[in-house]
Amino acid sequence: MSSSQSLYLARRYKGEGEGFFTRIRTRIVNNNMLGKLAVKIGLAPYLIISRHVENVCSGRENLGILGSMFEAWLGALFEHDDDGKGKGDTSVRNFIIQVIEEHIDFVDIITDDTNYKDQLLRWFQAQYHQPPRYKEVEVVGPPHDRIFTMGVLDPNGAVIATATARNKQVAEQEASRIALQKVNQVLAVSPSE
Repeated sequence: MSSSQSLYLARRYKGEGEGFFTRIRTRIVNNNMLGKLAVKIGLAPYLIISRHVENVCSGRENLGILGSMFEAWLGALFEHDDDGKGKGDTSVRNFIIQVIEEHIDFVDIITDDTNYKDQLLRWFQAQYHQPPRYKEVEVVGPPHDRIFTMGVLDPNGAVIATATARNKQVAEQEASRIALQKVNQVLAVSPSE
């Protein structure tokens, strides 16, 4: 997915820098977006999952699970080559480009920057010439159901913002958003989904 999408972006946005491409790629090739694409092209009913995942974890509606399934499915398509002449690669690339063109709104992706970790990284680099550091402030719950509180540290090691979530990355994103608000540097005010 990533290489096809990179080729597509390079052709569509000639003259843009690598930073632009990296930001757009990370907004498209992530489990949340891939999960939405899996739903849009009708893959969710074909997901094989346990009753527990289906009933307790809402597996067919879980964008993370659907995104992983979509990525695995694309990988299987790349590997499958009926005639041995390498045409499978081109067919899958064309399919990915078709999905991108039909289902991704590039205006929203370019203008709605909800990657708060990236925004905070850029702000820290400009202010302190170093990246922000994150610290696990607290972990509660049994191993199969952890809740993480993550903190963003300033260059002196003081916690400037914290957030809690069931996933470290989600908690770091939210802590980054809060830190940006504290420094009045929020570039996109809409909360992440």
